[in-house]
Amino acid sequence: MQRSQCGQCGFVERQCVCRFIQQARVPQRVVIIQDIKESKHAKNTVGLLQLAVPQTEVVGIHVDDDVSQCFDGLTAQNTALIYPSACAEMIEPLENSDKFQIDNLVLIDATWRRAKRIWLSNPSLQRLPAFTFREAPKSVYGVRKAPSIESLSTFEASIYALEQLNGINLRHIVGFMEASLAWQWRDQPAEHKRG
Repeated sequence: MQRSQCGQCGFVERQCVCRFIQQARVPQRVVIIQDIKESKHAKNTVGLLQLAVPQTEVVGIHVDDDVSQCFDGLTAQNTALIYPSACAEMIEPLENSDKFQIDNLVLIDATWRRAKRIWLSNPSLQRLPAFTFREAPKSVYGVRKAPSIESLSTFEASIYALEQLNGINLRHIVGFMEASLAWQWRDQPAEHKRG
């Protein structure tokens, strides 16, 4: 039996997050290249990101797909890939003149191992300037295990990158994610959360 969904947020009615929604209007387009397996995961944060940052586009792919078809309007001059490659620069010290040229923010949404595989199998991704974080905030995403304490969810990484690019504070948007996840996972046992 199919459960009825909220017409506004898209979650099943018992998991509806409409009361928590906070939105950020930013000049960048956010493109999430999402592993199809990740899109089906109940603990995925991209659905929340789409509610918080309406100009978020999600492109579902299989891990070995060529992502070059996703690159309409994305160039090395106007795009930042958030990915910790060996040649990634820190996003925080970027000059304002460089930040203003970034119209597109690209992230890979997958497990760490599958994200690396997507990146390695796509030269078009490798040609984009990659950025990582020097001083990322501590993650508040507590419903999934992560490889390290510094790991951020796709939602958190997107919001932090947008804060850095635009010189704005979007902590209230992270608060939306935190409140939504607490509500959606309110009946789950503590051992289902990362510690």
